[in-house]
Amino acid sequence: MKRLLTTLCFILCFGAAAANPFGLPQKEPYFTAVSPVFGYDPAYGTLLGFAWFSYPTGEVAQAQTRRNLSFVMRFGTNGALTYQQEKPNASAHWGWDYGFSLNNFFDYQTAERSTEILQTYDQLTLSARTKARRKLHDHVEWYLGPSFHWQWHEQQPDVAEGYLFSGLTLDHRDDPVNGHSGWMANAEMRYQPAGLNNQLDTSSSQLRLESRVFLPLSAQQTLALRTIAETALGEGLVSEAGGSELLRGYLTSQFEAPTMAAAQIEYRFPIWRFMKGVGFAESVHLFEGASVSHYQSAGGGFRFGLPPDQSMSVRWDIAVNDQGQWQTFVNFNQVF
Repeated sequence: MKRLLTTLCFILCFGAAAANPFGLPQKEPYFTAVSPVFGYDPAYGTLLGFAWFSYPTGEVAQAQTRRNLSFVMRFGTNGALTYQQEKPNASAHWGWDYGFSLNNFFDYQTAERSTEILQTYDQLTLSARTKARRKLHDHVEWYLGPSFHWQWHEQQPDVAEGYLFSGLTLDHRDDPVNGHSGWMANAEMRYQPAGLNNQLDTSSSQLRLESRVFLPLSAQQTLALRTIAETALGEGLVSEAGGSELLRGYLTSQFEAPTMAAAQIEYRFPIWRFMKGVGFAESVHLFEGASVSHYQSAGGGFRFGLPPDQSMSVRWDIAVNDQGQWQTFVNFNQVF
């Protein structure tokens, strides 16, 4: 599903600390951060939107509920709505996360290794994902759940698909949002039965491995590294690259293949008060049969901390790809 590619014009941010908004547990105070965003997109034109975050503070912040909601639209009838919630203590032993997105931004076609848009198509997509998780140890978590996706496309048959997933996470980071030290490793298996894809009559499976390492260079400088490996059997599940999360020099989900190996490195540093900077480089290798494709991008960006405590931030990245083409992305919080 294509996502938003924006050039930042300006960002207005404000927030407030609120005790127990929405009836949440009162063990620790909750902060609320809101960020209106105004931007311009080469494909979609002028964009208006906002993001809202509700998150806990204090010593048990990682064990409390987090919520975020975002909405972005262009002048016309196109928009995207996304909501996510993480609830680590939904019951005595289980946590529960869920999220959904509704998007009718048009799809577009590009030439190989080029970000020039050749053709656009109307589409409507709805995605939902829910996850139950259980702590096995202080730093070890097991989880499982389903993911669903539906798409109407003016040039293609309707798509209704889903898959089941289960994984194990080892998390030794000092902060789940703004990691400064420590590491995290994750292994996830995905399975799509034939009955969960209306386009195929065969099943497929995918294995995903990810690692993140955070090395503190000083009290406010961090070297962050991330590796991803994915491989699939069958036709339903594929790896995607390009966009604000991986390979920022290319458009969102511009490339796909059954097998992928990727690496990212970021240098994060302070600039002034609530503003921080990032320099990054990324490399992606896609494998399909005997064919191997290599893609790289590099660039820099800013992180604008949102009041009241700057834990949440607006992310503005500018990247150039290996073809000399530039892209700009606006999103929220760190890439990893």
